[in-house]
Amino acid sequence: MRFIHTKKPFAQKALSLFLATALLVTIFIPMPLTAHAAPIEAEPTGVDGRILAAVWAGDTSDWVEIARNGDYSLIIRKEVLPIGSVAFDRRNVDTYQISDVRSVVNSWFNSTLPGAARLRNYTVGNNSFTQIGNFAEVTQGFSNPTTTKRSTGNDVAFLLSFAEAAMFCSKQYATSITTWTASPALAIANFNKLYIPPGAENTMGDFWWLRSPGHFATGTKTASSVGTHSTDIGSIVFASSALASYPFVRPALWVDSRIFETTGTVNITCLDVLTGEVIKSRSVTVTEGPYGPYEAEELRFYLPGELSPDSDPISGSLIGGDVINIIYLYMRGSASITIVNYNRWDDADITRSNYLVWAGPYGLYEPEELYGFGPGVLMPYSDSPFGELDVGQSITIVFGYYRELVTIIVIHELEPGGFEIYREVNAEALGHYGPYEPLASPFFEYIGLDPDSDPAEGVTTISGTVITIKFLYRMAM
Repeated sequence: MRFIHTKKPFAQKALSLFLATALLVTIFIPMPLTAHAAPIEAEPTGVDGRILAAVWAGDTSDWVEIARNGDYSLIIRKEVLPIGSVAFDRRNVDTYQISDVRSVVNSWFNSTLPGAARLRNYTVGNNSFTQIGNFAEVTQGFSNPTTTKRSTGNDVAFLLSFAEAAMFCSKQYATSITTWTASPALAIANFNKLYIPPGAENTMGDFWWLRSPGHFATGTKTASSVGTHSTDIGSIVFASSALASYPFVRPALWVDSRIFETTGTVNITCLDVLTGEVIKSRSVTVTEGPYGPYEAEELRFYLPGELSPDSDPISGSLIGGDVINIIYLYMRGSASITIVNYNRWDDADITRSNYLVWAGPYGLYEPEELYGFGPGVLMPYSDSPFGELDVGQSITIVFGYYRELVTIIVIHELEPGGFEIYREVNAEALGHYGPYEPLASPFFEYIGLDPDSDPAEGVTTISGTVITIKFLYRMAM
């Protein structure tokens, strides 16, 4: 048995399975699930942001996206922490890094926010601890994310700076102690997404702390805050006494922007292990949580699939935005074809050849040109000379041939006078014919071949040739 239409024997093809697998290691490595393409810029960009529902945050409050940088989002809690209002620091301190309010934020993130909160799957480090900002400054004090995931620890959660509140989440902001201006439209839109208790602006219940120090007041330290100081300066980024106990705490986080995606994608790819070609592929959208198992499919013409060494697990758990790449490798199966060239004249095989072929489409197989035979025709009982073969299937294709013939006329003639004693007509295949012999009879004496006779033995190479052999006799004495 042998393969046809291939330059390598089947054994070599099977051996190359291992080489092909090694090649696929370098070609089809799935991207890490935490990979990010967009660069982190010097400053974040404000956005009229999305709402992250509490159920998807794992918190008791929704969160509002207010800015982005690269593949990360700055989000702020829609509701203040349910701990009541607090002083920035009871020691008359306006330095955020050593303040009481920073401790409150860290305590909430490390101890109060549930350990299984979905937020923790997406929170990343940031530089808010060093980017504090200043009162009435909107060109500095912007925090940026790092690419390091941090699900616990201090300063993962933080308070907004003056600039961040002014540019991304407020209605107005101070430009000095006595002047102020309207915030950008996107900042106003984001502020309107926050939860401010009805009537809070009249009871100082709408104030929340920022991490930037306030203006240089005499005596008491001040820290920046957002709140309604009067009818003219409602919902403004301004300053409050660090000792004041009326502002609330509204933490912020830098998170992977995929947190807003509640589904992931599972890609299942079936590859031909010898060629690397994709046989079949599909993508499944999966709600965050468990996925799979996605077993190898049964593919026609192929042996059972094997999980690639580079594949992601066929089952597990994903978070929103994850892309799971499951790769199966398949070896094409084999089938067999027998080609028979059949002599219809002699009712026997001329040739019979067995071939091992890949399962799948085959043909078209056509009759050969065989010396000494006329054109071959497909026999009625033959399998089709083209079509598809399943793994392990065997077929026999039969072409029938008649020999190409010459006509041999043998005349036995009595001289003189040309009386014909006997005539025979024979059909013979191309090639050697004869020898034909004269009659052995007591009544006639053989005297030789007629001068115009063809030889009594010879070779013919042209189909349809007529050979005439004439034996001459006289009466026996």
